[in-house]
Amino acid sequence: MGDASVFDGCTEVKELTISGKGDMPNYRKGKTPWNNCNKTIETLTIGEKVISIGSWAFCNFVNLKDDVTIPASVKSIQSGAFSGVSTQKDNPGIVIKTAQGSQLNDIGTNAFSSANAVIDLSESHDIKVVNNKVFHNMSKDVILPYSVQTIYKGAYKKKNKTAVLYIYVLEENYISVNGVLYTNIPNDRKWNLQQKNQIII
Repeated sequence: MGDASVFDGCTEVKELTISGKGDMPNYRKGKTPWNNCNKTIETLTIGEKVISIGSWAFCNFVNLKDDVTIPASVKSIQSGAFSGVSTQKDNPGIVIKTAQGSQLNDIGTNAFSSANAVIDLSESHDIKVVNNKVFHNMSKDVILPYSVQTIYKGAYKKKNKTAVLYIYVLEENYISVNGVLYTNIPNDRKWNLQQKNQIII
């Protein structure tokens, strides 16, 4: 993924490109090579041979201004990878979307928590399960593919009252009650969304 030493002392980098082939390393929160650039990076490009996005890789990229496309090659997004992006004051937010033909099938806890971004995973037809707190404290909409069968209670918690979780089933757009999937299932740990191609609320 490149020589991390090039970021030593960086404070003004505005563009970050992740290239190379295979899995990104997993990081501890605040311990990425580019951590000192978190407040300045506006554009993030992920290479088309990246297979896994490492934990906390882009956490708190608060000034991210350009939409991000997750390439079709990416199969997993680890915990906290996009947590807190685009949250700087006056930042209108971005769109994070998966590319056509996406192979994404695994998303870690807090992967998009507190992100000021629309998350569009509608092209990721290998996603079956959405784990707890993946979209915790969201302020914008989340779009999931028709393939999703189970969403764990607490997977989506909205920060903004107008934020909604959309689920595509047979190319139709459904929403949950008040934009919160788990509102009416107080005792269940998970919720099966597909039954006879309908959402059961």
